Amino acid sequence: MAIVRRINEANFEEAFARMDRDCYSHEGYKYLYDFYEEISQAQEKDVELDVVAVCCDWNEYENFSRLDDDYHYLIDREDGESDKDYQKRLIAELEGKTIFVKLSNGHFLLHVF
Repeated sequence: MAIVRRINEANFEEAFARMDRDCYSHEGYKYLYDFYEEISQAQEKDVELDVVAVCCDWNEYENFSRLDDDYHYLIDREDGESDKDYQKRLIAELEGKTIFVKLSNGHFLLHVF
Protein backbone atom coordinates (compact mmCIF):
# COMPACT_ATOMS: atom_id res chain seq x y z
CA MET A 1 0.00 0.00 0.00
CA ALA A 2 1.18 3.54 -0.69
CA ILE A 3 0.47 6.95 0.67
CA VAL A 4 -0.68 9.11 -2.22
CA ARG A 5 -0.88 12.87 -2.47
CA ARG A 6 -2.95 14.29 -5.28
CA ILE A 7 -1.29 17.13 -7.17
CA ASN A 8 -3.32 19.73 -8.99
CA GLU A 9 -2.15 22.45 -11.33
CA ALA A 10 -1.86 24.95 -8.48
CA ASN A 11 0.64 22.86 -6.48
CA PHE A 12 2.41 21.05 -9.35
CA GLU A 13 5.06 23.80 -9.54
CA GLU A 14 5.42 23.79 -5.75
CA ALA A 15 6.27 20.08 -5.79
CA PHE A 16 9.41 20.92 -7.80
CA ALA A 17 10.37 23.84 -5.58
CA ARG A 18 10.08 21.66 -2.46
CA MET A 19 12.70 19.34 -3.97
CA ASP A 20 15.01 22.23 -5.02
CA ARG A 21 14.27 21.42 -8.68
CA ASP A 22 13.01 24.76 -9.96
CA CYS A 23 13.82 23.88 -13.58
CA TYR A 24 11.05 25.53 -15.60
CA SER A 25 9.19 28.76 -16.14
CA HIS A 26 5.55 29.06 -15.08
CA GLU A 27 4.55 28.37 -18.70
CA GLY A 28 6.78 25.28 -18.73
CA TYR A 29 5.17 23.92 -15.59
CA LYS A 30 1.71 24.56 -17.04
CA TYR A 31 2.56 22.66 -20.23
CA LEU A 32 4.04 19.74 -18.27
CA TYR A 33 1.07 19.53 -15.92
CA ASP A 34 -1.32 19.48 -18.88
CA PHE A 35 0.87 16.89 -20.66
CA TYR A 36 0.83 14.46 -17.73
CA GLU A 37 -2.84 15.14 -17.04
CA GLU A 38 -3.63 14.14 -20.65
CA ILE A 39 -1.65 10.93 -20.22
CA SER A 40 -3.54 10.18 -17.02
CA GLN A 41 -6.89 10.71 -18.71
CA ALA A 42 -5.95 8.72 -21.82
CA GLN A 43 -4.78 5.77 -19.72
CA GLU A 44 -7.67 6.17 -17.28
CA LYS A 45 -5.30 5.85 -14.35
CA ASP A 46 -3.30 8.14 -12.10
CA VAL A 47 0.22 9.18 -13.02
CA GLU A 48 2.80 9.21 -10.24
CA LEU A 49 4.75 12.47 -10.13
CA ASP A 50 8.48 11.80 -10.09
CA VAL A 51 10.04 15.26 -9.99
CA VAL A 52 13.58 14.04 -10.64
CA ALA A 53 12.47 11.96 -13.65
CA VAL A 54 10.57 14.91 -15.13
CA CYS A 55 13.67 17.10 -14.74
CA CYS A 56 15.75 14.45 -16.52
CA ASP A 57 13.17 14.01 -19.29
CA TRP A 58 12.47 17.66 -20.15
CA ASN A 59 14.63 20.72 -20.83
CA GLU A 60 13.48 24.31 -21.15
CA TYR A 61 15.59 26.82 -23.05
CA GLU A 62 15.23 30.57 -22.59
CA ASN A 63 16.24 31.32 -26.16
CA PHE A 64 17.33 29.76 -29.43
CA SER A 65 21.02 30.32 -28.70
CA ARG A 66 20.89 28.02 -25.65
CA LEU A 67 18.90 25.44 -27.60
CA ASP A 68 21.45 25.60 -30.41
CA ASP A 69 24.28 25.03 -27.92
CA ASP A 70 22.85 21.58 -27.14
CA TYR A 71 21.50 20.52 -30.54
CA HIS A 72 23.60 22.19 -33.25
CA TYR A 73 25.13 18.82 -34.08
CA LEU A 74 21.84 17.63 -35.62
CA ILE A 75 22.19 19.70 -38.79
CA ASP A 76 24.97 21.44 -40.67
CA ARG A 77 24.59 25.11 -41.28
CA GLU A 78 24.53 25.78 -45.02
CA ASP A 79 26.81 28.38 -46.60
CA GLY A 80 25.09 31.76 -46.65
CA GLU A 81 22.10 30.47 -44.69
CA SER A 82 20.32 33.16 -42.70
CA ASP A 83 19.92 32.80 -38.94
CA LYS A 84 16.15 32.61 -39.41
CA ASP A 85 16.37 29.78 -41.96
CA TYR A 86 18.86 27.86 -39.81
CA GLN A 87 16.59 28.26 -36.79
CA LYS A 88 13.59 26.96 -38.76
CA ARG A 89 15.53 23.93 -39.99
CA LEU A 90 16.85 23.03 -36.53
CA ILE A 91 13.40 23.38 -34.99
CA ALA A 92 11.91 21.21 -37.76
CA GLU A 93 14.59 18.60 -37.09
CA LEU A 94 13.80 18.61 -33.36
CA GLU A 95 10.06 18.43 -34.01
CA GLY A 96 10.70 15.30 -36.07
CA LYS A 97 12.66 13.64 -33.28
CA THR A 98 10.86 14.54 -30.06
CA ILE A 99 8.14 16.57 -28.38
CA PHE A 100 9.10 20.18 -29.02
CA VAL A 101 7.04 23.16 -27.87
CA LYS A 102 7.48 26.90 -28.19
CA LEU A 103 5.93 28.30 -25.04
CA SER A 104 3.93 31.54 -24.84
CA ASN A 105 6.87 33.25 -23.11
CA GLY A 106 9.16 32.52 -26.08
CA HIS A 107 11.02 29.68 -24.34
CA PHE A 108 11.47 26.26 -25.91
CA LEU A 109 10.52 23.06 -24.06
CA LEU A 110 11.54 19.66 -25.32
CA HIS A 111 11.54 16.05 -24.30
CA VAL A 112 15.18 14.96 -24.09
CA PHE A 113 16.18 12.19 -26.47
